[in-house]
Amino acid sequence: MGVTRNNVRVPGHFAVVYHYEWNETDWTDLAFLCDANGNFYEILPVDSTGIVNQPFLLANVSIKLLGEAVLAALKDDMNKADRDTLREIIDASDAKALLTFTMRLEQALGR
Repeated sequence: MGVTRNNVRVPGHFAVVYHYEWNETDWTDLAFLCDANGNFYEILPVDSTGIVNQPFLLANVSIKLLGEAVLAALKDDMNKADRDTLREIIDASDAKALLTFTMRLEQALGR
C-alpha cells in the first residue's frame, strides 16, 4: 500500500496494514507507515467496526502504568531528549504516541 500526504504520493514510502480481529464480529485495521528504507515512522488507524472501542481510545487510560514500565526498561538506551519525549507521552496518556515512540526506538537500536 502506497503512502500519500496532502493527496500526493510519497515516493518509495509504503504502509503495512494489519487487520486485527478482537472478537467474532469486530475488527480494526492499522497502517504502519515506512519510508523508502523500510524504517517505520507512523501508525494510522485505517478502519474499525468499533464505536466505543476505537483504536487507542481505551488504551490511553492505562498508559501511565505501561509507559512507566517502558521508561524503566529502556532508560539506559535513551538519551535525555528521548527520555524527556517519552515522559511527555506518558504524562499525556497518549497510547498511539507511546507505541510509535517505542517502535521507532527499538528499530533505531536494532532490536
